[in-house]
Amino acid sequence: MLTFGKLSFFHFCVYFVVQTIGAFVGAAAAYGLYYDQFVNYEGNEHKIIGHKGTARCFCSFPDPHLSNLTCFFDQ
Repeated sequence: MLTFGKLSFFHFCVYFVVQTIGAFVGAAAAYGLYYDQFVNYEGNEHKIIGHKGTARCFCSFPDPHLSNLTCFFDQ
């Protein structure tokens, strides 16, 4: 919308900042909601990778069997 002149630069900046803050608040709320389940599952180790990794709750990671081309077009 900024490119086509339907949104001012100021409103774009406000929209960008508010959307980013909202994303972090949403992720923090999800983490807080499921914190007990995370601790029970992984035992306070907070692993990112491995069979006990819980990082997939907040972002995506490619599976080892996927090619780089498949991962590129998936995202």
